[in-house]
Amino acid sequence: MFMSILAYLTVKGKIQGLITKDASAKESVGGDYQEDHRDESILHDYHHEMTVPHDPHSGNSTGLRVHKPVRITKSFDKASPLLLQAFVQEEELEEVTIAFYRMANGIKQHYYTTTLKDARIVAINKHTPTRQASERSHLEHLQDVHFSYRDIVETHVTSNTEGSDKWGKSARG
Repeated sequence: MFMSILAYLTVKGKIQGLITKDASAKESVGGDYQEDHRDESILHDYHHEMTVPHDPHSGNSTGLRVHKPVRITKSFDKASPLLLQAFVQEEELEEVTIAFYRMANGIKQHYYTTTLKDARIVAINKHTPTRQASERSHLEHLQDVHFSYRDIVETHVTSNTEGSDKWGKSARG
């Protein structure tokens, strides 16, 4: 059976401070507001890819890991113009946090977190799904935000495990 995964975005900038402040307030998202996640943007999609150049025959690496930008998809909310401002000003984002939740025994459980440090917005795309895309017809105005970063930490909260990487650091330290 398919279980719904929920995710929320928090962005703290060096210039603007908490960019996602009141992002999920009623004034910001109307009927989709979530008081318990008031200072977070509601996410609809998350994508992140990391690769390492490698020899196709041996599998041995031939270079440093490549961290591609983290891409999130969110509805327009109060934070949307502020994210644009951060993009235009090339604002350094001290911390970008994506908190993942799942349903466990009927209770919403925070089980996974991805944290980006010293991030920047490197692309913003805005789009509206067609009415024929019925599974997403309730999502009127969407934006994709792409974040590059210096550090990444991934934490499985409920299992107490963590992995991290710093851009440009070799695998051997």
